[in-house]
Amino acid sequence: MIGLRIFYFMLLICSVAFYIFYVDNLSLYLMIFIFLMPAISAILLFAQRKKISYEIKTHQHNYCRGAEIPLLLTVSNKSRFSVSSAVITIECYNRLSSKTQKFRISSPIFSNNTQTLRLQVTPEHCGILEFKVTTVILYDLFRLCKTKLKSNNIIFGKNSCEILITPEISILNLEVNTSCVANYESSTFSKTKSGDDPSEIFDTHQYKPGDKVNRIHWKLTAKQDELFVKDYSLPLNDAICLLFDSRINSSDRSDVKYSSFDTCMEAMFSISAFLSDENIPHSIVYLSKESGTVEKVSAADPEDLPVIIEAILKNGYDNDNGESVLEHFIEDNSADKQYRIIYFTAMLSQDELSTLEEYNTTGNVTVIHAVPEGYPFLGNDDSQSFEIINVDPGKISKCIEYLVI
Repeated sequence: MIGLRIFYFMLLICSVAFYIFYVDNLSLYLMIFIFLMPAISAILLFAQRKKISYEIKTHQHNYCRGAEIPLLLTVSNKSRFSVSSAVITIECYNRLSSKTQKFRISSPIFSNNTQTLRLQVTPEHCGILEFKVTTVILYDLFRLCKTKLKSNNIIFGKNSCEILITPEISILNLEVNTSCVANYESSTFSKTKSGDDPSEIFDTHQYKPGDKVNRIHWKLTAKQDELFVKDYSLPLNDAICLLFDSRINSSDRSDVKYSSFDTCMEAMFSISAFLSDENIPHSIVYLSKESGTVEKVSAADPEDLPVIIEAILKNGYDNDNGESVLEHFIEDNSADKQYRIIYFTAMLSQDELSTLEEYNTTGNVTVIHAVPEGYPFLGNDDSQSFEIINVDPGKISKCIEYLVI
């Protein structure tokens, strides 16, 4: 920008010198034109700004953390004159972390043309990002004059777009303890595993030594002229509860805090996705900051996960002195200890350890503890009746591969 201005003033000096040494009409007209150039540019820019409009958008509402987000900025110029340079400032605000980042795009705007400028953004952390065009400044050829577009230049009011940055889902292959999910009063049955409930048939197979005679399917046997045996169904309920702790350590560096939160989310939703694929009903439990009560949401259907992720992200972080979802949940279910609890947290107090010890009467509690790289891991005490699994960011599937649901 400074170079262009220097060039203009050099051109101005040269035009004056040209007029002094060559006194004629051409040198005079040339000097006057160069002197008036800033004023002419200012008038053109002022006239052009009413015919330039813009909008910002993206292809979809959801993107995974770490993925490249293509932001599309459409600029339309209906005037017969081009703009040599436009500087567009885009502000990115993360509602979860309250962090703001600014991007600037510099581009010419051609006459009688609609052009799309593309900006790639790669978010490091989960959250709800709001991208907003804050300023559009038009410059003349030598950047001597500038004008700022007003809000009425926005196409259909679209000077912002909102994007949900979801956690990465790891593919897991965990061991499932069927006794944990069986409930013979349930009306929901597994579509992938057989059980012992004779009220519904899961599948049939040819008789083999060791099969129970009372399970022979006599009607099918008569039709096929071979012995066939019935496989009974496995009833399910939502006895598995995934508890999400939204608290973060306020004394940690910002990158460590957000990384711990991301790790908890990614571990929980990876396990939830595995359970959904196995058609095992389960619930995700978190503490609502707005109501101060425990929210328990069924997550049996994989299509439910995006809705739950958005709700948790909108719920936001809580400081380390905030209330614990674990204490609220156990207080509400103190008389009923049949739940299989998997507790996801970046913080674990001594009071919570004692609470878990009291609740864990049948080995039905596991703690998934998010531990950033370089931080000390929590060890499993021999006196504890429950398991603590330390999860390092980026190594989620490796850390929880031996988890038994």
